[in-house]
Amino acid sequence: MKLDVYALSDVGRKREQNEDSFLTLPERGVVAVCDGMGGHKAGEVASRAAVDALEKMMAVEPPGTDYLPEGIGEELSPSTRNLIRGIRLANRRIFRASAQAVRMRGMGTTVVAGIFTPGRFAICHVGDSRCYLLRDSVIRRLTVDHSWIEELVASGELKAEEAASFPDRNFITRALGIRPAVKVDVGLEPVKAGDVYLFCSDGLSGMISDDEILEILLANPGLEKAAAGLIARANANGGDDNVTVVLVRVVEADGQTNARPPVFVTVPEESEAEAVATDQLLLKMFGKDDLILDDKEPTREMKDKKKKKWLIF
Repeated sequence: MKLDVYALSDVGRKREQNEDSFLTLPERGVVAVCDGMGGHKAGEVASRAAVDALEKMMAVEPPGTDYLPEGIGEELSPSTRNLIRGIRLANRRIFRASAQAVRMRGMGTTVVAGIFTPGRFAICHVGDSRCYLLRDSVIRRLTVDHSWIEELVASGELKAEEAASFPDRNFITRALGIRPAVKVDVGLEPVKAGDVYLFCSDGLSGMISDDEILEILLANPGLEKAAAGLIARANANGGDDNVTVVLVRVVEADGQTNARPPVFVTVPEESEAEAVATDQLLLKMFGKDDLILDDKEPTREMKDKKKKKWLIF
């Protein structure tokens, strides 16, 4: 499979620092966007820690298929399972640092990560960062936000057209680093030459509509101009948040598996034994307490710093 990849990130119009991070490993068919949360640069630490964990994990050979619960994700390839393992590793890494360092307490990050294998694409996500597919001039969202507002819309308590102006849009219900274990949603999609995949933080999806995203992608076939156009529109609409865009175009795809139907599975939280294995891997890859820079009491300025997301359970 041959891919064109382009990534761009911007601090936006309202934020003082960029707490988004992204990963592009086109030679391995891997991309990811992480949107951090937490005051005093803790969100930046969390998103960067997640990206680092994914990059290290995807550089090693997949361990096989025996570390997920029996019957869960049997259709997932070894490389997709490795990506899930990387997300679990990132979660444990951030959680341990958050639990041990006062200034990092409560930090976390979303993640949306994809891996392209012959004829198939796997999307793994936690939180409200998104992935879209543009195919044959039609755009489709491939992820469902782990957010309160999405749950209200899904249950029928809130109409979709009311969501844009809903006052509590920033409440998310799942993120990396908040709990010792995490559920990961995984989707499998057939791949077609010419497909364009958009990975983004909610600094984009929260500021422009799906119709605007489609308009900009169709008007700018070059990935670089398309990414710049998306970020410019988000900033023109207010730029309330950091905004990160990763675009992937499938130049060549293995057509033999294109007929496979889409698959969706939720990988449950780790068992106790799986968590122990993840901790051992964490120690091997990063050493002990690698994110603990200091543990000083936060100043009032740190305490009062407004966070861009809130978690509810």
